[in-house]
Amino acid sequence: MVKGNALAKGSMSFGDRTIQLSAIKAPVLVFGGATDGIAPVKAVKAVVPLLSGSSEVRFEIVPGGHLGMLTGRAARTSTWLVMDEWLDQWSTRASKKKAPAAKKKPAAKKKTADREAIGANPHRRYGSAGSRSLGR
Repeated sequence: MVKGNALAKGSMSFGDRTIQLSAIKAPVLVFGGATDGIAPVKAVKAVVPLLSGSSEVRFEIVPGGHLGMLTGRAARTSTWLVMDEWLDQWSTRASKKKAPAAKKKPAAKKKTADREAIGANPHRRYGSAGSRSLGR
């Protein structure tokens, strides 16, 4: 896919199937990493007009490289916020079409242990040095 730049023509073959980007009808959120050297912003943005069958296409440039835009320090306050907003937007629209839900029970009080879960504390940072020491 990458080596042959398969998406540039708007389709990809998977075994005996060919997938056309223009046949995708669902809303699509496309991210381009501002410093991505593997899939530069210009190359990623070229996919947007190929998604012509989608009900909505949103293109966002976020901080970071190819993996950093999802896992880097800025991802929590950039990529993940955009993704959360996007999912909320489309989940809300879908839920409006459904029958009204039954009354919800009051939310249970959060346990102290929940606040200590990995990823729950935005101020806690783990460096790569900790990971390297595990291999020793």
